[in-house]
Amino acid sequence: MRVLQSGDCTTIFNLYNSNAFFGEMIDRVDYNSVGEAIINTGMFFRQEFDGTFSGGGEEYTQIGAIIGVSGNLGDANVSDKFGIKVSAIGTADVSYAGWFSASGATENWGIFNAAGNVFLGDFGEFTYWGDTAIGIYSQADTFLDLFADGGVRIGDSSAGAPTTYMNISPGGDTHWVGAGSGLFYGNMDQSAGAFNVTLTTINVWVELDAATTNIVAGPLNNMTFDGDHFLKANTTGAYTVVYSLIPAIDSVAGGDQHIEFQVFKNGAVTGKGETHVTFKNILRELPVASDTLLSLTAGDEISVGARNTSSSGKVISVDHLEMTMVMVGG
Repeated sequence: MRVLQSGDCTTIFNLYNSNAFFGEMIDRVDYNSVGEAIINTGMFFRQEFDGTFSGGGEEYTQIGAIIGVSGNLGDANVSDKFGIKVSAIGTADVSYAGWFSASGATENWGIFNAAGNVFLGDFGEFTYWGDTAIGIYSQADTFLDLFADGGVRIGDSSAGAPTTYMNISPGGDTHWVGAGSGLFYGNMDQSAGAFNVTLTTINVWVELDAATTNIVAGPLNNMTFDGDHFLKANTTGAYTVVYSLIPAIDSVAGGDQHIEFQVFKNGAVTGKGETHVTFKNILRELPVASDTLLSLTAGDEISVGARNTSSSGKVISVDHLEMTMVMVGG
């Protein structure tokens, strides 16, 4: 054991064996600093080269310190190993568990502070994984940049390759892998036979609802089809709605029949996605299609409705009704 004393400041070095080192510094000095900084160092390493290197042999490497542990206990006990363990404790101070810096053409530094946060010293500093083609950095203030030469994957796995994920390619293209991934979407389709809807009163909207529905669910992702005539949004946000159908009318008594269609929400008109056709002959099928953008709340039910602006009591036959919804924003 070697004891060095300076005033009331005592440094104790304890040699446990030939290659292990323990150091402790306890400082009880009352300082009166005038214009000078005071730095106390529990352990200090410095390696400096001020010579020349020649001969064409192996490269010369400078290392301030190499610290490592290895081996296992020889019984059932479990040994914890830390290559380096650093802590900093202060009640009113700015404390950094680790500060790492390197200087060359420019100076870069990183900090692990007492709250467990990690800081890099300036914009344009990189954190790499594996090689310099994969990493994270901030090119400028307010931006975080991720890059990988094969693509950035955000998905379901913390170990091994993900199976359901979003992939962003180096060219900025985006695609999804795995069932149920991607934007929230839903589809329903009626193609197993037509159903009839009576437009009882002129200019009164009626929801296209089959009493015995033959509308079935298509692909669904975080959207619900309840085995009826509508799609249900499960998440609040903005949705595109696209629908199509092939209607026919049972009568043109009283003249041409002008039929309008639009998107319904919770059984009521929205004023969106409106289109129209005019029937001059009975049982003549005319294709109808439209689309819109709606702001929906979770639980909203979206369907299609129609009205006759020409007369009352006509019956339309609805065939091949299909609707698709995709969430495109919040």
